Amino acid sequence: MRRRSKAPFVGSVAGNDRGSGPTTPARRLELFALASLALVAFAIPASPALAAGCANEQLRTESNSLALPECRGYELVSPPVKDFAFGLNGQQNGVAAANRDAFSFDTAGPMPGSTSGSLQNLNLARRTASGWVNRPFAPPQNPRAGMGQFPTVLGYSQDLSQFVFQTENPPLVPGVAENTINLYSGSTEANSYNLLTADAGAGLTVFASFAGGSEDSSRLFFEDPEPLLPGAPGAGTNQAYEWSNGQLRNVGILPDGTPAAAASVGQGASSYHRVKNAISPDGSRVVFMGVNSAGYFDVYQRVDATSTVYVSESKRTLPDPTGPAGATFWGASSNGGTVLFTSPKALTNDGTPREDGGVPVGNDLYRYEVATDTLTDLTVDDNPADAATGANVQGVIGNSDDGQYVYFVATGDLAAGASSGALNLYVAHGTAIKYIGALDSGDSAAWEQPQSVPGGNFGFTARVSASGDLAFQSTARLTSYDNASTRQAYRYSPADGLTCISCRPDGSPPVGNASITVADFEANLTRNISADGSRVFFDSSDAILPEDTNEKTDVYEWSGGQVHLISDGKSPFNSTFQDASANGDSVYFGTGARLVGQDTDSHVDVYVARTGGGFPAPPVTPPGCVGEACRTGTSTKAAAETAATASFQGPPNPKAQAKKQKKQSKKKSRSRKTCKSKPSKKCKSQAKQRSANKSGRGK
Repeated sequence: MRRRSKAPFVGSVAGNDRGSGPTTPARRLELFALASLALVAFAIPASPALAAGCANEQLRTESNSLALPECRGYELVSPPVKDFAFGLNGQQNGVAAANRDAFSFDTAGPMPGSTSGSLQNLNLARRTASGWVNRPFAPPQNPRAGMGQFPTVLGYSQDLSQFVFQTENPPLVPGVAENTINLYSGSTEANSYNLLTADAGAGLTVFASFAGGSEDSSRLFFEDPEPLLPGAPGAGTNQAYEWSNGQLRNVGILPDGTPAAAASVGQGASSYHRVKNAISPDGSRVVFMGVNSAGYFDVYQRVDATSTVYVSESKRTLPDPTGPAGATFWGASSNGGTVLFTSPKALTNDGTPREDGGVPVGNDLYRYEVATDTLTDLTVDDNPADAATGANVQGVIGNSDDGQYVYFVATGDLAAGASSGALNLYVAHGTAIKYIGALDSGDSAAWEQPQSVPGGNFGFTARVSASGDLAFQSTARLTSYDNASTRQAYRYSPADGLTCISCRPDGSPPVGNASITVADFEANLTRNISADGSRVFFDSSDAILPEDTNEKTDVYEWSGGQVHLISDGKSPFNSTFQDASANGDSVYFGTGARLVGQDTDSHVDVYVARTGGGFPAPPVTPPGCVGEACRTGTSTKAAAETAATASFQGPPNPKAQAKKQKKQSKKKSRSRKTCKSKPSKKCKSQAKQRSANKSGRGK
């Protein structure tokens, strides 16, 4: 059972030299009366000294948020009264809207107002002027035994108005047979759904993978191993599809107009493969990998569902004499005009063909400009130490939205400071390459292609901002700070260089790890770094700052060259970063701590630390009535007056005491006269007691 800290103001009243003994009902009423007077006296705007810092300083005070940076205020996002906690099956997963005032999350059971089943409980919280309002939006669900928990959410639109999910029973649109798993899109604001996959027949058990869509969700892209259109590959072969206004199209069309034997959006929409910016904002351009005539994947771009560009086509005057090989997509500019991929083939004249037993080896990183049909090898390597494999690019971490800043890892020595054979982290800008540091093999989730390495790491542990700044985690010692092999969070900026943002500012050794959130799917990567790169959010089990005293995982922010706590760092509960708005003004996290007065239950909740945020504290609730105050008709004023004098101690009022004694004397006299005229057992007993008192035996 969690204990709540006392309200600051009432606590100060209770501590006014009243001793440490038990608080009686009369005393509680007295304190409430005093507190009520004080609230009237101090219900004024914050003092000039406080207001000078933040316009919302009064709200920050009332929401226990004064320790937060950047004028942030705590706000409770999940419902204050509920029967179930935030999270499902031990996972706490949420997605924030880009515009900061909406958050989608699932819970272990239905929230108030839910009308669907309880296997998957989806909720959308939106901010209003008076607080956050929650709307459950899970579709109806009646899964068959042994068929898993449906629906399964695969992605959201950037404003959270639409979501894509997979489910079975009941069918959500007319004409769909029961017991078939299908992909749908739906509105989070209304119970309306669109069927994305054609009904593939009863008993279908394979799963579709959602890759993303246009900003307005009018064009949605996914993969499915079932043949959903005529001419599509047979069952078990992955194919990429586009759904647009009720029509389904095959994305994997080669430049000659024939369908690829297999195709995937970007690097692939499943198992954490890379799809970032594979789809342009309006959906008119989509990069896909398709199997060529030699049986290898190449990189293509489908343009407005009418033509296809061969992105990874060789521009070499004399073709690479080594054997056949394919290419792998890694990223693109947000508008689709620039595409980044790797290939072991020498595709430009300045590249060096390399082979081992007739098989091309050593990936190079290429940039392709669609408008000019220009291909550039970014990693030409003439270093004699790298003669066998060249640059040997291991993978790409990410790129800026214009595609001009690219972060990648290679074992080749491509810039000053690097070492041949090491896991060198580089940034390419234009055609220039700069060395950042050598990473550890355990950091590989940041760059490797999932499933390409047996037992490899899954999930994305690095983020690149739209502007081209990098946030990542590593166990390597990359700065002068001795991280003692613990995992730390770093920020690299082309302008500012490398900074360990989770290392203790006082230089003392760490006792915990920091981490960049592992995202569920790339269609909605958690925003651990703001779009301009000025803010980075991460979790740490280490007490980076002295005010972090709970020895639990807490949420931190790095901004302005300093690290700040976002969670309170004091409550006995772990807190985890969930997501942030695109500019970082709103930071969402899960915690079991009660941070604001509106939080009255004992469940894990979603909070947001919002710039300019905070809501007024809930009103003080008076305690239950005591004694005379419980009688019907007793006024609040009378109860307060009684409470204010209930514990008064001192000599009695002389006039009031004389009047009281005179009244009691008259009452006794009448009683004795009655006993003389009508003797009774009671009268005889009273007479006997008076006699005993006179002799002293009754004391």
